[in-house]
Parts: sequence; C-alpha cells; structure tokens
Amino acid sequence: MDKEIKFSNSSEEIRRYVLNEINKLDCWVVWGAITKKNAISQLRKNSAYLYNYLCGLVLCDMFERTHTKKINLIFDRHTTKKGNRDKLDSYINEKLKSRHSGHFVPELRISHYDSINCQCLQAHDFIVGSVFQSIERNDMMYLDLISSKVVKGEIHW
Repeated sequence: MDKEIKFSNSSEEIRRYVLNEINKLDCWVVWGAITKKNAISQLRKNSAYLYNYLCGLVLCDMFERTHTKKINLIFDRHTTKKGNRDKLDSYINEKLKSRHSGHFVPELRISHYDSINCQCLQAHDFIVGSVFQSIERNDMMYLDLISSKVVKGEIHW
C-alpha cells in the first residue's frame, strides 16, 4: 500500500464512502471513550496503562457477547515499545480468561500492525473518527452511517 487513508485528512465524500462500505460488512462495532480529566490519577499519569485499561473495558463486553472458538485481535502499533505491547497482550489474555461467556476459553491471537500496512486498521480509524466527531463536536453524521453496526458505545468517567 502506498498511502494510508485517515479520517482526519479525508474529505467528507471519502469519509462517507468508507463508512458506507464498513456498514456493508458483517461486523460489530463496540467502542469506549473516556473523559481523561475524570480518570483515576494513576491512569492519567501513565498513558500505556490508560490505553490497556480502556481496551480491557471495551473487549470485556465483546468477550461476554461472543461465543466462538477463536478470536483474532489486531491493534495499531501505536507504540514502538515492545514491553508495552507485551503488557497489553497479557492484560487482554487475562480479561478473556475471566470474562468469556462460553464453556471453553477461545483461542486468542493478538497482532500489532502499522496501520499504513493494514486496511482494517485504516477502517478502524474511520470508526474512531466518527466516534470522536460525535463526542467532541456533537456531530452524529458519521456515526449515524454505521449505527446499525454499533452494539455498544460508552463514555467511561
């Protein structure tokens, strides 16, 4: 892939096109957001812990709703620190073991990719941009395009 497409630097036409394509997919959207100033001070001081905690909140809901043998999670390699990625992987594994709803713990595969090389992460960026617009700018136009895919969205704190 030569160029990464991002919600923030795309035209309204491109945003609508990508979100309409996402709406055609067989997928769920589960999102979580935080009001950072209301977060526990320990989490506010460490962005890696805050990221892990929020991922855990969102994924726990998905783990409770999903009955499957395998789960494949793909994260944006937003940090180059392998130690932080390893801690996230371990934390997510713990959450899956404690919160899955089936009789057996699903096989979990976690990958971390650079979004420039992963179209699914670029689609994810458009979902995140839609959520951001709805929360920060009170503009529901984009999130409404994928509203049938949103099974849960929650602002924590």
